[in-house]
Amino acid sequence: MKDRRPKEELETAPAELQELKPQPQAGDIELWFFDESGFAGPPSVPYAWQPYGSLLEVPAKRTTRIKVLGWLTQDNQVESFNFQGAINSEIVIAGFEEFIRLRGPSSIPRIIVLDQSSTHTSYEMLAKPPV
Repeated sequence: MKDRRPKEELETAPAELQELKPQPQAGDIELWFFDESGFAGPPSVPYAWQPYGSLLEVPAKRTTRIKVLGWLTQDNQVESFNFQGAINSEIVIAGFEEFIRLRGPSSIPRIIVLDQSSTHTSYEMLAKPPV
C-alpha cells in the first residue's frame, strides 16, 4: 500500500503522529485509532505442539465469523461494533456515523487515525465530508 501514498506523506506521517500523541493528555484533542478485523471460533491450525511421535488433536468446531469495527485511544478507551457479513466502505462509513452519533459533539478536535486499507481510501470514504 505504500506505493498508493506520495513519498513525502509516508516520510512525514510518523513525525506528525508523534506530534499528536501528547495532545490528548493536555486536553487539546481527542485521538482515536481505528481499524477493523474478523474473528472465528475454529482455530486456523487444528493441532498443537506435541512431543515427537505423539498426536495431540485440538477439536475444531464451525462457528460464525464475527467482524468488528473498533476505535481505541492511548488510554484504552474503546468503542466497537460487532456484526456479521463483509466489511466494505458502506459498513465502515455507517460505523463512523454511529461512532460520531454515540460520542456526541466534542469541544476539542476529534482526530481518528486510519491505515491505508482499501475500505479506508475508497471513493465513498474520501467523498464523505469530515464531521
